[in-house]
Amino acid sequence: MSNKKYKVLKAILLILAILTTPHLLDAAIPPTSVYLGSITDGLNAPQNIAIDDGGNIYVTQSASNNIIVYTRTGIKKGIISIPSPISININGGSLYVGSKNGFVGIYDLNGNLIKKVWEADPNFHRPVSIATE
Repeated sequence: MSNKKYKVLKAILLILAILTTPHLLDAAIPPTSVYLGSITDGLNAPQNIAIDDGGNIYVTQSASNNIIVYTRTGIKKGIISIPSPISININGGSLYVGSKNGFVGIYDLNGNLIKKVWEADPNFHRPVSIATE
């Protein structure tokens, strides 16, 4: 095979490899993003945040006993009353919330308790982070 044919074949194989490997193409396309300005409406002592599949932003405030919900563009959407929330995670449409006294619960997106995961315990308090599978 001549050197010229070899180079053409090599170029074709490289192009085919790129076209059949989608993650390489994704890396070449920059992600789209939306600028989110400063969120201050309703906040006085924010502690933790989580973002749901729809892009809504949930901010815990234990001093106010609530979680404030904002749209993906930062507009205040609502308030969920939960005692002393300090940590939050969202998974499968449920809020996993840790409270200052050590209580950990699973809530629906309206703040209704679905399940107690951990009772308040003097040896386990202030769960600062929650992870789910």
